[in-house]
Formats: sequence, C-alpha cells, structure tokens
Amino acid sequence: MAVARCQQQVSEIANLLRNRNGAVVVFGIHPVAGRLPGHMNVLLAEANVPYDIVLEMEEVNADIATFDLCIVLGANDIVNPTTGSDPSSPIYGMPAIEVWKCRECVVLKRSMATGYSGVENPLFFHENSRMLFGHARDVVDKIRNELADKLPSENVVDQGPSAVLGETGNSAGKDGSSEDAEERVEYPPVGAMVGFVNESIFDDAEAAELERRVAVTPVVTRKLRMLGFDVAFEAGSGQAASFSDEEYELMGATRLKTAEEVYAKADVVLRVAALSNKDVQLSRDGRDLDGVTQVIISTFSVNDEVLELVEELRAKKVTVVNMAAVPRIR
Repeated sequence: MAVARCQQQVSEIANLLRNRNGAVVVFGIHPVAGRLPGHMNVLLAEANVPYDIVLEMEEVNADIATFDLCIVLGANDIVNPTTGSDPSSPIYGMPAIEVWKCRECVVLKRSMATGYSGVENPLFFHENSRMLFGHARDVVDKIRNELADKLPSENVVDQGPSAVLGETGNSAGKDGSSEDAEERVEYPPVGAMVGFVNESIFDDAEAAELERRVAVTPVVTRKLRMLGFDVAFEAGSGQAASFSDEEYELMGATRLKTAEEVYAKADVVLRVAALSNKDVQLSRDGRDLDGVTQVIISTFSVNDEVLELVEELRAKKVTVVNMAAVPRIR
C-alpha cells in the first residue's frame, strides 16, 4: 500500500463496505509494517480512516477467527503460518497476523515470490486463501469501482438490535434462523451495564461541538460483551467517529434515545471529555442507598472547578475514576 500509494482507494473501499453493506471493517497493522513504526498508521490517517478501526496486531489476532474475510495488501513474511507452526522455519517464533484463521483470505500481490526471509509462504496454498495478482493501485481501483457499481446506494442491511456476530462473522437472529446459527457467538450472562454517550452533543459548550471521539468502538463493545458486561449507548454516539448505530447493535449493544436514559440504566459510564455539570445532573443519586451507586470513568485535568464536581458526585455516592491519574506501566 505504501509503495503504490493507494491508501485513499483502500479507505473508500472500507467506507463502501461499512456504509452500503453494513459490514464491520477493521485494519490490522503489524509492528514492522512500512518503512518505520507508525508508517501505515500515518498513511491511513491521511486517507481519513477513523483511528478507532486501526488496530494493533494483538487486537486483530484476538478476534480474527470470527472474520468473514481478510484482505492482505502485499504482506508476506508477517502473514506466514510457519511463524507459529514450523520450528524448523527460519522465521519460526516471529509475531504474525494470523489471517489464515479467518473464514476466507484474499492476498493481493504481484507474484508468488517469497518475502525478505526467502521462505515460501504456505498461506498462498491454503484452501481458504485466494491470490489476486496485479499492481496494488490497479487492483484496489477495480475493487472499489466494482463495489460502487454493485452495492446499493443506501445501506439496506438491517441487522437490528437482536443480531449477534457469528464465529465466522455472520449474523443470526435470536431465533437462530440463520443457517450458521450453530456457529454464532453466545455471550456470557449479563452482569453490570456499561454505557456511553454522544460526546459531540453532551454539553452545550463549544468544545463539545468539536468532539469527534467516542468512548467505545464496536470492536471494544464485543469484547465487553464477551466479558459479561451489558452495553448501552446513546443514539449517534459513534457517528462523528464514522461508526453507525447498527455496528454497535451488531456487536450486542443496546441503543437508547438519550443520554438521560444511558445514565439511568448504566452501572458504569465511560466518557471521553472532562467531567461537567451534566454528569452531576444525570448521575444516579444514592444518598439513601448502601454502597456505590454508579461509576463514571473519564479523563480530565484536576482544578478547583473539577474538584467541586467530584465532591458533588461523591455526595451522590458516585465513584469517579480519572484515567489521566492512572499510572502508565512502561
């Protein structure tokens, strides 16, 4: 992608799949991809790919067995299965993105040539792999044009809040009507509820209007559900970060109409922006109850105004966690 400078076309393909087909799309970056660390991240940022869907190798590998499709752009050694399966291989033990575990893999390359290691890649011969030969820019141009022509102009995929993500990435209704229903992910019993709000409209301050971040991405939503948390969000929470409500619902989250509903239902509220008076207004009041009423996790600088808000929340038996004060382990 870097040599062909086709990051813009790749970004457009992702947008077509997400907006017209309702697909959940993520980008996996290997630690040594590009000319130097962070090279691929910069290229994708230039193409306006939301940073929340650009994942590190470990994050991608954790869920890659549930993916319907992996597209490999030019990589070779870093997607070689022998890194983990063949002790006699010169690259055995090298970290790799485990694309061979997904349902189907398409590898875009100019030829079947080996990578820098000189080791043949058995991925090219896997029964779930397909090779697509050609110059990267030409190939992704054709893919983008085909998708633009064949996908509907509007997103007609309606998974609804009852959809769950199958191990192969397929969705199935709660009635198990999909032919892949037996393979769908069964989330653990629900415990506490985690909620998040639409930060771009949460406060009336001008800064809020410029806020494009969201506290939880669809991928993280699924991880929370797998840990046994219920997840609720205010409608439109991910819109400024290019995440649709349907993507969150597909991952098992519940869409609520307002921030008031989120605060009323959630045991833990995740915020991106600093605390405000609205947190105090909407949080649960547990003055007459035993124990902690609610937890709000946010990031903020400590000043007199914020300390007053913290005291008001503590009076309501709301626990506040400041992520900026959590020590970073290096």
